[in-house]
Amino acid sequence: MKILSLKSKIDSKLLIIGDGELKKTLQNQIKTLQLSSKVQLIKFKKNINYYYKNAKAVIITSLWEDPGFVMIEAGFNQIPIITSNCESGPKEFIENSKNGYLFSSNNYSSFDKTFLKFKNDSDKNIKDKINGAFKKSLIYTEINHYNLLKNHIN
Repeated sequence: MKILSLKSKIDSKLLIIGDGELKKTLQNQIKTLQLSSKVQLIKFKKNINYYYKNAKAVIITSLWEDPGFVMIEAGFNQIPIITSNCESGPKEFIENSKNGYLFSSNNYSSFDKTFLKFKNDSDKNIKDKINGAFKKSLIYTEINHYNLLKNHIN
C-alpha cells in the first residue's frame, strides 16, 4: 500500500501490524515521507486484542483473502472495517457495504474515496456497519461450525 495516498488523511496514529513482504518498502516510505510520528510498524503479534480495543478502524489491503481472520476478528471486536475487494472473501463478508467499507483491490484512488467516505460517514451509518459485521462474524464461531457439521452428520 502506498502510504503517500494516506499522507494528508492521517489525523491519528496509523499502526501497521505484521511482518509481510512489504515491510522494508513501508519502512522506506515512512522515512522518506517523514511520517514516523504518524505511522508505526509493529512486528507480528500473536494476540492483538489490545490494538483492537483502541482502534478507530481496521484497514485490510490484501490482494487475496478467504475472508481472513483479521476481518472476522475486527467484526467480532466491533471495529469498522475498510477492506480491499480482493478475490474470495471480503465482498461476501462486507455484503455490498452493509458491514463495512469496500474499495477496489490495488486501486489507490478507490481506497482514497472509500477512506474519506468512512471519515465523513455519520455515526449511525458506522454503527450499523459495525453491528452488521459483528453479526456476520458469529457465523465463524466454533459453536456455529459444530452445529453445521452436526446437522450434516445427522
